[in-house]
Amino acid sequence: MTGATGNIGRKVVDHLVAAGAPEVRALTVNPARAALPAGVEVVRGYLRRPMENTLTWAPEIIATGAVHEPYPEGRSTPIAMDDIARVAAAALTSEGHEGRSYTLTGPEVLSRVDLACGSARPSVTRCGSRRSAGTRRSRRSRRRWARRRSGTSTRSSPAR
Repeated sequence: MTGATGNIGRKVVDHLVAAGAPEVRALTVNPARAALPAGVEVVRGYLRRPMENTLTWAPEIIATGAVHEPYPEGRSTPIAMDDIARVAAAALTSEGHEGRSYTLTGPEVLSRVDLACGSARPSVTRCGSRRSAGTRRSRRSRRRWARRRSGTSTRSSPAR
């Protein structure tokens, strides 16, 4: 299982173990900190870092009451990570899935605004306003709020 300690990968490992998979091998960046179930073979590896976008707006909404998004009315059907993990575990532990691919979708169509407001609800009493912004500005704004949340400098790095 690649990304075995990530958001979805960890859930897949749990579902595989619960389904009685005879051998589960987990790939993770730091095996010493993996804390995976007993019987799971843990190996060091790195493919890339995934990004879970639905919470990236939260610091910006809390700090400014707004979200800078290039396509605020864009729509998608987001799916819960545990649902993805459950499907992956079922496909890995039951017959008939070899060579097949599946399109997974969530239960409802949501705009980017719906997603941003959903990520803010636990922290603020009203949904922040939305501002249409270019893609570059949107990324820059989210990086700035992520740095502030992590306590790192908000200044740009020198060119390399």
